[in-house]
Amino acid sequence: MFSLMQLLLTFTIGFVGFSSQCVMTIGMQKEKSATASLVRQSLCPVFALLWQGLFFPDESLSWTSFAGFCTILLGLAVTVVFKAFRESSHKPKLYYSHVQSEEKPETQDMQEDGTPSKLDHTQCLPSLARDSRDPALNVLGKRSFFDEAPGVDRENEMIELLQKEGFSRRQAVLALEEVGWSSPKAALDILLDCKYGDAALQRSGDTVEDR
Repeated sequence: MFSLMQLLLTFTIGFVGFSSQCVMTIGMQKEKSATASLVRQSLCPVFALLWQGLFFPDESLSWTSFAGFCTILLGLAVTVVFKAFRESSHKPKLYYSHVQSEEKPETQDMQEDGTPSKLDHTQCLPSLARDSRDPALNVLGKRSFFDEAPGVDRENEMIELLQKEGFSRRQAVLALEEVGWSSPKAALDILLDCKYGDAALQRSGDTVEDR
C-alpha cells in the first residue's frame, strides 16, 4: 500500500512536528511570550503542505499554496529574527546594571572613609546637632503640617512656623531667603535635608538681622 520510503518520511515528519510542538510549548511556559505561540500556529499549514505532498504526490498544487507556504516561512523568519534582536538589545542594560552593582562597594568604602554620600542636615546649619531623641525636635514626621498650610504669606508667620519645629529664628530666616520667602515647606526641606549645603547659609548667617 505504502512504500518503505513513504513510511519513513511519515515517521520523520511526525517526529519532527511533535518535537517542535513540545519545544515550543516549553518555551511558552518559560518565557510567557506570544512568539512561540505564533510560531506554533504558523507551522500547522506548513506540515499540512508536507503531508499533502507526501501522501498525494499525483495531485498538483496551486501556485497560491506555494505562495502561502513561502509567506508563512518568511513571517516565521522575521518573527524569530526580531525576537532574537530584541533579546540582544536588552544585554547592555543588564551589563550596565552589573557594572553599577560592582561600583556600589566602592561607594560604600568611600562612605566608610568619611566621605558622605549626601549632606547631613545635622552638619549643615548651626544648632541642629542636638539630641534627635527630643520629641520637640522630631520634625521629620511633621511635614504634613506644611502641606495643610502652604500659602502663608507674611514673613513673621513663616518664621514662627519654622520656630515651632525647633529651629532658631536665624536658621528660619536663612532657609526662607534661600526659597525667596515663597513657602515654609520648601524652607523646612532645606533645614532638614540641606539641599543647598551649609557653606552659603553659614556665610550669609552673620549678616542677617533678626526680624
